[in-house]
Order: sequence, then C-alpha cells, then structure tokens
Amino acid sequence: MITFSFAVLFFLLLIGFLKMNILHITKIIPLWLFIIFFSGIIMNAIFTNLQYITNPKALDPYFSYLILQDLLLPLTLLYIINIFIRLHTALKWSALVLGSILLVMGQRVGDSLGVIDFQHWNLGYALLLAVVIVFISIMFYLFLASDVLKGGRDHL
Repeated sequence: MITFSFAVLFFLLLIGFLKMNILHITKIIPLWLFIIFFSGIIMNAIFTNLQYITNPKALDPYFSYLILQDLLLPLTLLYIINIFIRLHTALKWSALVLGSILLVMGQRVGDSLGVIDFQHWNLGYALLLAVVIVFISIMFYLFLASDVLKGGRDHL
C-alpha cells in the first residue's frame, strides 16, 4: 500500500513539475541519472559499510524504497534546481537550505512508514547527507549549464 501511495505521489509531483519546469530535456536526463547514481552510491555505502540504516527486507517497503530513491528523490531535486535557477543571485543558495530540509523530512517520513530503518542515524547525519546531495546536484547542473560542454578550445 505504501508503494501505491508513493507512485501516486510521484505522478502528482511529475504533473506539477512538467507545468513549472524550465529545464531542457538534455539537462533533465543527465541530472536524473547523476542523482540516481550519486545517491545510490552514498546510500549503499551507508547500508553496507556503516550500517546506520538498514535496507527493507519485505517486498512492499523495498519497492517503496526504490520509488523513493529512483523517482521521488530525483524529481524533488529537479524541483530544487528549478527554484535555484529562478531565484536572484542573493537568494540562490536558499535553494540548498530548502532542498536539505525537504530531504531530511523525506527521510523522517520514510522512517515513520517503515520504508527505511535507522539504526544509529541522527538528525546531524541526515542533514549532512541532504546538504551533500543537494549541493553536488546543483554543482552538476552548473557544470552542465557551463560552456565547458559546448566545445571549442576556449574552455582550456
């Protein structure tokens, strides 16, 4: 039942994203794949090496975790990147704070629903993880938007 709720939430957020999005598809696809790759590496390192968070063993929480990590997290970060693009220079980094708060809240909701189980995880670790994921995602967007990928010899 949790999986169905997360899937419905994803489709509702996707409809809203498609209406407010200003990113081109050539930026969305690499960002989406990077977010899945980067967050997957970090989360698997936490699961296997540190054992601060345990993976769900039942089928419904496991599929819910996959939807959370592979669909809802990238979509949330694309919302944050859209907000980052729209804000003026002085307020741009407030998107980092907003994104971090949203990710920490998502972790807490996942814990309360039984999608992930925190062993020795606290708010400081959650905030650090959220800040790193949001910051690296924004930096990857800035790299994609830079002139480095447009070619030519001027970038060297």
